Amino acid sequence: MVIKRGEDWGQRVLRPDDLLVFKNDAQANDCLTKQFKSSLANQSIAILKSNVARSLGLDGSNFSSETMLRTSFDVIEVEISSHDGATSRRCFLGNALIRDSWRRGAITGIFNASFIAGRDWAPRAHPNDGKLDVLSVDEAMSLRQRITAHRLSRSGSHLPHPHLRYLQSQSYVATDLEGATLTVDSVDFGAVESCSFRVIPDAVSIYW
Repeated sequence: MVIKRGEDWGQRVLRPDDLLVFKNDAQANDCLTKQFKSSLANQSIAILKSNVARSLGLDGSNFSSETMLRTSFDVIEVEISSHDGATSRRCFLGNALIRDSWRRGAITGIFNASFIAGRDWAPRAHPNDGKLDVLSVDEAMSLRQRITAHRLSRSGSHLPHPHLRYLQSQSYVATDLEGATLTVDSVDFGAVESCSFRVIPDAVSIYW
C-alpha cells in the first residue's frame, strides 16, 4: 500500500533468510530490471551502500541485529529510445537525469528518491507514494543561478524558482533529446532520443 505524506513508513521485522543482498543501488536496479522483464514475483532485497536510503536517514542496510526495517518501495521503469532506433527498458529505485551539461542547457531529473550526492533536489519526493517527481531546469537559467540553486539544494530551498519547474505524476515522457545523455542512479546510458517513465507502485520490499 502506498504511503501518504506524514504517515509512518516501514515495519521492524525479523531478518529474512532469503534476502538478496546488493552492494549498491545500481546492482539492485540490474536485478529489478531482470525481474520485471521476466515477470518474476516481488523480491526482498537489501542494499549495503544506498543513496535511496537517505529517504530514511540511513546509508544502507544494517545486518548488526536480528531485526531489520522492512519498507515498500515504488520502482520507476524507463523505456529508452536511442538515435539509431534501438529501444531498451530499465528499472530503478532512485533517480534519472537527462542533460548535456550541469552548466548549460536544459536538464530534467526524474525522482523516486530525492537525494543526489547529499542534495535534496526533489523535496516532495517519497519512494512509496505512487508518484514520480520531475524537476526541469530551463535552458535559459544562467550559470550564476545554477550555482546558487546547487548551493540551496542542500536544504531543498532551491524551490520555487522561475527557471525551475516541478511536477508530480504517475508517468512522464521526454522527447527530442538531441545532445542529451541519460544517467540512472549514477550509471551513464549515453545519448538518448526519447525516454518514457512510469511508476510501478509497491514493487519491491527493501530491508534496512
